Amino acid sequence: MDDDVLAAVLARPVAVHETAPARLRGFERVASTNATYPVLRPAEQGGVDGRVLLEPSPRDVLRILHFESEEYEAEWLTVDVPEGTRPARVFLALETMQAGTEAWTLEHWARRHKEEYLRLCEHWMSDSPT
Repeated sequence: MDDDVLAAVLARPVAVHETAPARLRGFERVASTNATYPVLRPAEQGGVDGRVLLEPSPRDVLRILHFESEEYEAEWLTVDVPEGTRPARVFLALETMQAGTEAWTLEHWARRHKEEYLRLCEHWMSDSPT
């Protein structure tokens, strides 16, 4: 959801028109008990706002999959976008990622953890195959 993190993962700037707001129904976003980033947890009446990368290149997809691979698994789900609905790859936490009970917000995370997280992104992406 953070433009700077996405740019670091893709190793390129991301233009505004490349993403769109999206909503994933049936989930809630909570803080992980063992990381600063969030976990999506099923919640029948829930809904999670985020962003979708509209037309990722094959290189973009490989880099995102590499970035998420150790703690999340990609699953194709349907998200709501301004034009209707569309399939999107959603990253759901593996069992190693413990879901807490507190809500997670991008704003709170950015104030407390973003600077260090961007440094970690550089390290995590240093062995990306692309």
